[in-house]
Amino acid sequence: MKGEVRRYRLDEKNGTLVTGGNGNGGGLNQLNVPEYLFVDRDHSV
Repeated sequence: MKGEVRRYRLDEKNGTLVTGGNGNGGGLNQLNVPEYLFVDRDHSV
């Protein structure tokens, strides 16, 4: 697991990094074994 969340638009292959991407961990720029993800009506994670 890369410890990141990506947004994919139609016909997009690589996606855009939304959060994480710095390995697993408890830092402010890391995710630590996430189980759920919530996106609100404004498309905020």
